[in-house]
Amino acid sequence: MAIALLLIVLAAYILFKPQFKTIFIKLKPLLIKDISKTPQGAGMIYNKAIVEKENEYNRAFAVLQQVNTAISSEKNRATLLESSVKKLEQKCENLVNTGHLEQAKIIAKERLDLSYGLETIRQNIENLERSQAEAKEVSGILYEELQQLKREKERIINDLIVGKQLNDAYNSLSNLRRSDDTMRSLEKVKESAMEEKARAASSKILQETFHNPDIASLYEEPKDRSDEHMT
Repeated sequence: MAIALLLIVLAAYILFKPQFKTIFIKLKPLLIKDISKTPQGAGMIYNKAIVEKENEYNRAFAVLQQVNTAISSEKNRATLLESSVKKLEQKCENLVNTGHLEQAKIIAKERLDLSYGLETIRQNIENLERSQAEAKEVSGILYEELQQLKREKERIINDLIVGKQLNDAYNSLSNLRRSDDTMRSLEKVKESAMEEKARAASSKILQETFHNPDIASLYEEPKDRSDEHMT
């Protein structure tokens, strides 16, 4: 039965996919707003935000690692070039001192080319170090935002749980107050019943009184004595 129902829903989705998409887009804010009121729903939303923030942090950290690797590589190249430049300087001086001027010119040109390359590498290192500083700053900000989301998630979920517990407690108290109202209503019913019972008893006494000959004679009008003389 469940499989058949699932197949029906799947078929309806395939046939009316655009309509489903439109309805979902319209209902999405309401659904998110509704589930965000529960600890479970809030946890799902925060988990999604945390995953997205972790991905951003990981990308920024990967960039930082790439920049660090590039700086390390360029510094190694600079060290090698500096050593080569110094060797060529020494060689050029030796050639000049020994009178081999033509060879000294060739070595001097090689040294100059290496010096240009060394200057380019040093400029690259400066640019990379600026990028490194920016990547560190971005990584630090994203890391702090990630930690803040994690702390906030725990606080918000705890607030929702405590809020639900308080709401349940208030509802219970409200039900108890309604129960007190019911009891007061019952007391009023009892009072009314007692009043009706008292009125019924009074009516019974009055009825019995009027039907008692001894008492009823007291309420009879006295006979006219002139009537007795006429007879």
